[in-house]
Amino acid sequence: MGTPRGREPPQLTNVEVIKKGLIEKSAEVLFCIGRDNVFVSATTAVHNPFEFQNRDIHRPVQRKIFSIPPRVARIMTNLASCLPGKTLLDPFCGVGTILQEAMLAKAHVVGIDKNPWCVEASVKNLEWVKREYGLAGAEYRVMTGDACSLTDRVAEESIDCIVTEPALGPALRDIPTGSYARRIVSSLEPLYYGFLREAYKTLKTGGKAVFVTPYIRTRKGPFQSLSIKEKAAHFGFRTVLPFEEIYANDSWAKGLAGVSSLVDIEERHKIGREIHVLQK
Repeated sequence: MGTPRGREPPQLTNVEVIKKGLIEKSAEVLFCIGRDNVFVSATTAVHNPFEFQNRDIHRPVQRKIFSIPPRVARIMTNLASCLPGKTLLDPFCGVGTILQEAMLAKAHVVGIDKNPWCVEASVKNLEWVKREYGLAGAEYRVMTGDACSLTDRVAEESIDCIVTEPALGPALRDIPTGSYARRIVSSLEPLYYGFLREAYKTLKTGGKAVFVTPYIRTRKGPFQSLSIKEKAAHFGFRTVLPFEEIYANDSWAKGLAGVSSLVDIEERHKIGREIHVLQK
């Protein structure tokens, strides 16, 4: 298939690959030329925005302002090494977005939320995912509970991975001042620290906790974020560098190898997401 003249870069987009059926036909062949080796490969998977959109807008229950996008939820479950047969816990499960992505990865999922309405919504959405994607044997458990008292609902050292988005602060109509943003961050610290303490207890040794903290745009000056490294280390966690293994030996990308968190924010967003990966 041709591409528009003068297009940069020349690679096909994921949408083009999907619409032309190139995955099913093993029809996209890549030549990857490095300093020492040349690799020839075929594309076996691409990001499918249509499926993520389907899971976002067609599930039974929506919570538009506060729900994490399925795309980000899948990134986080991948970072947590959420593999088939593993048990994933989301202690701030909301309407179940992270749980549904983990279920599609064939994990056993456990959801907890303080709001009974959210628990009911999660169950409805998970049942929809099971029907929509033919996951009749998928296992899940969703219940009310407090993320700062997880061991009241979940046994210690019983969870393989935790993936969650706690509260990010109030819905903002305008970009806040630096001082107001700092107050928001400060007010959330007890919640996050209580969650981290309990998360460490429930994780198995080697298990990962992948979670979001607020990344707040301000009118003047730097973004405001919640510092968690020192507190996480105090509880016993080790910070995982997401790209360390991939880029450790590539001199051109050593800066990326040292990145300890990932930020997801667009120009229109007043509060973005900073994604952290910790390991017990």
